Amino acid sequence: RDGMHVGVRSPRVTQRTLSGRSRAAAALSHQPPQQPELSVPSVPGLVAACTAAAAAAAAAASAASASARKPPTMMPGPAGKALGGTAGRQQPRHDVAFGMEEDDTEFMPKDSTPLLSGGAGGDAYVSVWASPGGDGGGMAGGGAPSDPRMPQSLESLDYEPYDNTVARADNASRTAWSKIKYNALKWGACFTLAVCTAAAAFLVNLSVENISGAKFGLTLSVMDKSGVLPSFLIYTLFNALLVLAAVSITVFVGPSAAGSGIPEVKAFLNGVDVPGIFFLNTLVAKVGGAIGSVAGGLAIGKEGPFVHAGAGIAAIISQGGPPGAEWPVFRRLWNDRDRSDMVACGAAAGVAAAFRSPVGGVLFVLEEMTSWWKEQLLWQMFFTTAVVSVTVRVLMNTCGNEGCGFFGSGGFIIFEIQEGQANYEFYELVPVLLLGVIGGLLGSSFITINAKLSEWRRRLWAQHGARGKVVEALVVSLLTSVVSFMLPLMVECQACPPDTAMCPRVDNSHSGNFVSFFCSSDTQYNDLATIFFNTQDDAIRNLFSSKTKQEYTIASLVTFVTCFYFLSVITYGIACPTGLFVPSILCGAAYGRLVGMFVADIQRHQHIDEGTYALLGAASFLGGSTRLTMSTCVMLLELTNNLALLPLTMLVLLVAKAVGDGTGVKPIYEVLMEMKGLMFLPPQPEGFMRHVSARECAGRPPQTLRQVERVSVLLGALRRCRHSAFPVVVVEGGGRT
Repeated sequence: RDGMHVGVRSPRVTQRTLSGRSRAAAALSHQPPQQPELSVPSVPGLVAACTAAAAAAAAAASAASASARKPPTMMPGPAGKALGGTAGRQQPRHDVAFGMEEDDTEFMPKDSTPLLSGGAGGDAYVSVWASPGGDGGGMAGGGAPSDPRMPQSLESLDYEPYDNTVARADNASRTAWSKIKYNALKWGACFTLAVCTAAAAFLVNLSVENISGAKFGLTLSVMDKSGVLPSFLIYTLFNALLVLAAVSITVFVGPSAAGSGIPEVKAFLNGVDVPGIFFLNTLVAKVGGAIGSVAGGLAIGKEGPFVHAGAGIAAIISQGGPPGAEWPVFRRLWNDRDRSDMVACGAAAGVAAAFRSPVGGVLFVLEEMTSWWKEQLLWQMFFTTAVVSVTVRVLMNTCGNEGCGFFGSGGFIIFEIQEGQANYEFYELVPVLLLGVIGGLLGSSFITINAKLSEWRRRLWAQHGARGKVVEALVVSLLTSVVSFMLPLMVECQACPPDTAMCPRVDNSHSGNFVSFFCSSDTQYNDLATIFFNTQDDAIRNLFSSKTKQEYTIASLVTFVTCFYFLSVITYGIACPTGLFVPSILCGAAYGRLVGMFVADIQRHQHIDEGTYALLGAASFLGGSTRLTMSTCVMLLELTNNLALLPLTMLVLLVAKAVGDGTGVKPIYEVLMEMKGLMFLPPQPEGFMRHVSARECAGRPPQTLRQVERVSVLLGALRRCRHSAFPVVVVEGGGRT
């Protein structure tokens, strides 16, 4: 009847507007009926008619637009059939409201042509409300050239709920029981996410430790029997095969799995829908590639891949499964807002699984990833990370008595400092401040060099394609194997400390603090091999060890810092899943322990602990490269279980961040986002923006749309403009807007 609305709450019926570049909500309005009764078609009929018309318009726009960079996206029809698009593209599910309201007709153009027949009562017209979207190009005026680095397939997310009569009526119809089911669904999804992320992290750690243990054991066994050259060939070939597997699965199965994934997840949580980062094949490549690249001895970590993997698991769970196999029970979560909340929980779960740092994971997402926050999301993330920690511990307890091979059953603290330096003198603030300065400078130089190298790498990949990516990864693997194997051969062995029972590694097992590397006696060890010819986790434990003075020589630490810093710079960014945190901790711990040795030699005090300075050095490098303070501080304290170091850790992080910011170099993740063309709104605007108005940035008068618009006008706007967000204006009497 007059003023009657027909609403369909169907998240699966969605369209990225006419050329696949915009996601707009569509509604149907009609002219005032001349009779008191209005013949309204059935809801399935409205859905079918509207989707068919929109699909036809999309096909016309796609064929006519020369600037279209991708095929039209898949749009499920009312019967579940695709109306066109690319298979496998996981589409965000939005609510599409179809409404009929008499008041809409006053804005209808006189020359409008009806699209659908509304029955005896009148004809139906398309009414469009613009929603965030676009391929990242163009300015508001449309037609201005986009940033050439911006991938043309990027679109923005729509966090705002629809505000129309149908949406309000739908919300009003929700009962208390439906709200309870909705909340239970979200918390159940968080629990499932936590268990899956913990299981994936356990699988990665279990695989890395066992593969690495087998590699080192085989190398040392061949070394004892056949000498240096055969053992070197075995070691190099083992690493090359692992890296080849990692880069192959990344390049040919899930290209979006390359890198850490943190810039892409951060862009998503800031409103950019980056295509491909949450596909199932990307998740498989991320997990498999992380195992191969880390076990292959590359100077990378696995915290970045864990963050990306956790976010990917969250995105898949929120959609009810991979595309084509969605579980309808999660239909209520098929929207960008809930999906974003789940991805944030997944990122926090990844950090909690990587470092067994539940609170640090929550703070990492708060400080680095998200641009908005709410109390309910905080509780969901805290619950998720808590379940991750409990699940990881339960899984690790199953590995007691060598039940999981070389993988131990340790607790939460993976770099525990049991007897660190609790007291310090005022003069010790000088070396602590010095560590902060060193970390800020080294972190900034790391970002600068890696950015320049990434530009060269981009040109290399553009010229040689997948073959160039594979060859580059193998060259880096070969260089890493040569450095980590050959340099320890140039170092003389040292006598083991008399009070230790773990020197050297016994029966080639993967336990013990020291490594006997061509030493003439079982009571000797090679200090450089202890940190080079080892897993990164074990090397960090060795550097963090307390009450172990002069365990390393100055020459060995200087050699390690120089070479490992160089390897980290050239490795971060290859076509494999890579992380930054663990290499940063390892490099910072090495020069931190070096500074601690100098302080101990100068002061000759017994309370100077080199392991404490190693921790502060690790904090300084992390602060200088990531510029994160609060989350890094909490993660390091959870890792080491030493709250007494909180004041010094806070101080060194603040100094490192201040020095890094003072160099003018942006944090590593912001630099990577800019290089990848991922749109991101920085905390502070650029200085020149204070003196520039919007009209100076616009290439032409903005393209606007009326509330009720002809399809030809919409097609023309999409042909002329590279963006897909248009101001919707209200046309009053006399043509005023």
